[in-house]
Amino acid sequence: MNGKILILSIAALLFLLPGDIDAKQQDQEYQKAYAELNKALASDSPAVRSAAIRALGNATTEKHDKTTAAAILSTLANELNQRKEERIANDVLNACVETIQKIRDQKTIDALAKQL
Repeated sequence: MNGKILILSIAALLFLLPGDIDAKQQDQEYQKAYAELNKALASDSPAVRSAAIRALGNATTEKHDKTTAAAILSTLANELNQRKEERIANDVLNACVETIQKIRDQKTIDALAKQL
């Protein structure tokens, strides 16, 4: 009987652990992408800024959607307000749109719809 309990316990741990590891890994990837975005926003290179925006979009999960939405709206505002019209990069704007399209949290989508 104790052997069966031990085997079931091990099986349960093996079943539960990958999800925990995946969640931690996703959190780490998101934090890294968020930090890279903050660094990239100071860059004059549209390619650097758009790559960082896309990386954040690729790393976002429903858990991080609200933070992603805020970061992208802030990025859009900075891009449109702080750059001369001829320096606004289409690639950066497209990257923002692509990232917004990856947001899945319904409350965040509703809030975005009200703001836009």
